[in-house]
Amino acid sequence: MPVNYPSALVHNDIASHSLCHFNFSDQASGIEIDDLTLSSIDLRLSAEITAVSVISIHVYNESFDTKYKMYRLCIILLLLTNLLIPSQVAAWKLYDTDKDGLYLFGGSYTHYKNKDAYTGAAYLVSLEVIKPNDHLYGLALFNNSYDQFSQYLFYGKLFRFDNTLPGLRAKLTAGLINGYKGEYKDNLPLNEKLGVAPVIVPGIGYHKNQWGVDLVLLGNRGALLGLGYEF
Repeated sequence: MPVNYPSALVHNDIASHSLCHFNFSDQASGIEIDDLTLSSIDLRLSAEITAVSVISIHVYNESFDTKYKMYRLCIILLLLTNLLIPSQVAAWKLYDTDKDGLYLFGGSYTHYKNKDAYTGAAYLVSLEVIKPNDHLYGLALFNNSYDQFSQYLFYGKLFRFDNTLPGLRAKLTAGLINGYKGEYKDNLPLNEKLGVAPVIVPGIGYHKNQWGVDLVLLGNRGALLGLGYEF
């Protein structure tokens, strides 16, 4: 015997009634909806809900991942600010010809592990300004591992160890790298999201009579060795 329900109730309660073996009919329109039709509708509805849920989870994960990376970047920048910038910053010129030094540096890098994708000529040149308080800033131009012209804009601090060994010094810089494009844009963290990659680059060197030899560590991928002149 058919059970008569208003059409609105049928549509609102599809999920709860789809497993019941009854025939539903709309008195107003005379349309009958049997249990097989309701089961089919219920399956399609479940599939749509599942698809929407997967898409929502995927979007949420991407949003969370981006926010996590941005929080990590902010923490790194705050730490660098406390490390590199003194508590009392005096007014200073961008470049003071009487007090500041210029350091011109050129070198070549090598990888710890070679890959077929590493096709670029491994060279780098940089020019940096060294302030009297051993803070520095500069620009490095280099050909990256994938034969793409790249740039590194940086700010940093020079640490001298003249009491231990005259001429021995270390350098820590932080800045942004631009130039990793196309299929290689994801080789540096955040580069794919921001278009540039924030990096921290440490190094150690020995200087005497305005000449210097520096070894720069490029994370876990390689190292750069070069010669510089301060004038």
